[in-house]
Amino acid sequence: MRNSAKGTCYALAGLLASFALCVLAFAQQNRWEALNQQALEFYQKGRYPEAMEALTKAAGEAEMVFGPEHPNLADTLNNLAFLYDGQGRYAEAEPLYQRSLSIRQKVLGPNHPAVAESLNNLAALYHAQRRDQKAEPLFKQALAIREKSLGSADPAVIQSLNNLGMLYEAEGKYVLTEKMYKRALETREKLQGASHQDVAQSLLDMARLYGLEGRCPEAQSLVERALPILEKNYGSEHPRVADSLNRLAHLHETQGDHCWMNPAAGESEAQRQFSQAEEYQKRALAIREKVLGPNHPDVAESLNNLAHLYVKQHRGKESESLYQRAASIWEKAGNTEMQYLAALNNLADLYESQLRHAEAKLLYKRVLAFQEKSLSPDNPNLGITLGKLALICNALGEMADSEQFAARAQSIRSRAFMTADSLDLQAKAFKTQGKPEEAEPIYRAALDLREPFLGSDNADLAPSLKNLAAAYEEQGDYRAPEPLLRQSLAVLKKRFGLGDPRVAEASEALNRIHVAQGNAAEKGSASAQAISPK
Repeated sequence: MRNSAKGTCYALAGLLASFALCVLAFAQQNRWEALNQQALEFYQKGRYPEAMEALTKAAGEAEMVFGPEHPNLADTLNNLAFLYDGQGRYAEAEPLYQRSLSIRQKVLGPNHPAVAESLNNLAALYHAQRRDQKAEPLFKQALAIREKSLGSADPAVIQSLNNLGMLYEAEGKYVLTEKMYKRALETREKLQGASHQDVAQSLLDMARLYGLEGRCPEAQSLVERALPILEKNYGSEHPRVADSLNRLAHLHETQGDHCWMNPAAGESEAQRQFSQAEEYQKRALAIREKVLGPNHPDVAESLNNLAHLYVKQHRGKESESLYQRAASIWEKAGNTEMQYLAALNNLADLYESQLRHAEAKLLYKRVLAFQEKSLSPDNPNLGITLGKLALICNALGEMADSEQFAARAQSIRSRAFMTADSLDLQAKAFKTQGKPEEAEPIYRAALDLREPFLGSDNADLAPSLKNLAAAYEEQGDYRAPEPLLRQSLAVLKKRFGLGDPRVAEASEALNRIHVAQGNAAEKGSASAQAISPK
């Protein structure tokens, strides 16, 4: 009996010990959950240091309670990495994302949606650091997992499509960008309906891309589709509505610029586009002033844009006061140094056009002083400012200063053109290898180096325009080349006249694109303009 009683006591003691351990584990799990909830509350209040401290403690609790390879630990590490990432502390975020990914792959399997989340977050971190060669395969892997595990019509799939699209856009791979954005738009329309605010965002993403490619009428159509959706979801006086109005204004202004370059379009059409741009810009300004207040940086953006438009309409007095007000707002706002400098530069350009050389010189020198501190010695923007100062000093009779500024500007220009030539050779090698998708962003980089120095209406820009257009064409994109070839044809006509073989070649390239688009009627029109005397 005593042995039986003793055994019963041991069993009871063991049961009590197990119960105590369960109670302890339960208490520890509750503490982990409480720390995570506390971190969430701190995060929602913008108290990021306290949120990070709570998550660091939660990670310690998770490792002690659940073990070093548990999904709960992976979740906490992912959230802590996200906080570091959001504050630009990438070196601290990266190992946390990597460990979270490793745990999830081992415990959940390589094709689990949580693994896709970790891959996506790590890729986004690399993209923020411009480490796109590491980001792209992770974004692709995340997309493949999500499509397989969640189906093609899931919000997470849309996120992956958008992320890949933004990556390709940053790399200048616009054909691939368009494919991603189109899929995201189609999926959102199917999943959320045509009037959802996320559909409007996809339309605006596509519009931004088309604007970068010079496809302004298509971009305008997309923004016009997005605008009523935004007004329905947010109201007619929301900042997002103002942003879209601002974008519409910019597109109309760009089309007005194109009309100036193409004499066939006429000055009246250019002025019509500028008037439409003014209407949209004023609406955007009114919304921003009412909702954000008169001293908000977005108000300064609208003032600067409206002033720039007035310059093109020969309304110098009105533009001067707007530039001055924009510069004042940006100067006081903080973290807007580049915008402030842009306003000073615009005001200096205005003074120079009015032959107010001394005033322009003072402003350009302020811009130059900042650029010399913040930009690399080979930056084209620095070279452009030096070139402007050289011309102004020459006009003021300050020849020694003029020569000094001109020499520095020419040195930067020469190095930029040498780099552009090197990029052309690199792109040509990819093109010869049958890789036009690799050549495309390199040709664009070469164009971006030359255009600030040459100007968009310079015939010396035509070869760069032609190269980039051909890269699009070889990828089967017959819309993106059109504005490039139109610009090339216009600048060649302006310099060489209609009978020149270079003009005929440019016309034929544009005709070929029209044939590929099935636009035979416009083909005949372009040919007549190129070869018929006026």
